[in-house]
Amino acid sequence: DGISKKDILALDQLPNDNKLKNAVESQYYYDLSKINNAHAKFNNIFDDQGKMKLSPKVSDINYQDLRQGSTGDCYFLAALTSLAQRSPQKIVEMVKDNKDGTFTVKFSDKSVTVKAPTDTELGLYAEGKAWVPVIEKAYSVYRNETIFLSKENPYDKSGGGSMITGRGIKDLTGSNFDTDLLMATSADKTRAKLKSAVSNNKMMTASIAKNPFEKNSLGLPDGHVYSVIGYDEKTDKVKIRNPWGKTEAHDKSGNTRDGNDDGICELSMQEFNKTFSAIAYQN
Repeated sequence: DGISKKDILALDQLPNDNKLKNAVESQYYYDLSKINNAHAKFNNIFDDQGKMKLSPKVSDINYQDLRQGSTGDCYFLAALTSLAQRSPQKIVEMVKDNKDGTFTVKFSDKSVTVKAPTDTELGLYAEGKAWVPVIEKAYSVYRNETIFLSKENPYDKSGGGSMITGRGIKDLTGSNFDTDLLMATSADKTRAKLKSAVSNNKMMTASIAKNPFEKNSLGLPDGHVYSVIGYDEKTDKVKIRNPWGKTEAHDKSGNTRDGNDDGICELSMQEFNKTFSAIAYQN
């Protein structure tokens, strides 16, 4: 499948169809660029023999390594970020290198074994250390099997950008979750639940509903799920992270508040309640 260099050479022999030639060549070199970019992004996760290396060290698990690619699974990556932040040991425990080019990933109710991601898959999926694309690929298969979808191409069906805010929490841990609609929840109740979740090291994710008519004043993408990575009682601010690893709240001039566009920012409780639609707390 796809366009090979051999196809390009054969296409050159066809007469009088420059438009088709240009379109095919453009697609070929675009795809080639994505593969080359994947090598550049992930060159630190392969050993000298070209095999993917998976470190068993908790110290190598950093939630900021995770940066979403082009698949619509923000709800899962937001939860995975939260798990990596709060319980990095669980990331180490859930992934096993089978030493034969495959990896087994344990989710809440079953384990999934997948081959190491290909170059093309690395170009599609989230950036980060080896654990990131391996878990994301396995989750694609897990979701397909769970919802009885065709397994021909797991990357097309890893959740489809689901806005079920806490689904990733349950799939990763098996824990149930509470979801509050912020417009129907008092700020004091949200404060209390944030405080409890932080104190008990619980995962949290929050979503901004899609609004085709108006963008929020903070410049945060909508139709999107974020990790809630902290709450400061003294300042009454909620710390969030965009799984893209960039694009955070900005000021009126379009600049990030801390001068560092890493997807992490703090919002006042008023801003959080006004901008976000729902928040999910791990039970």
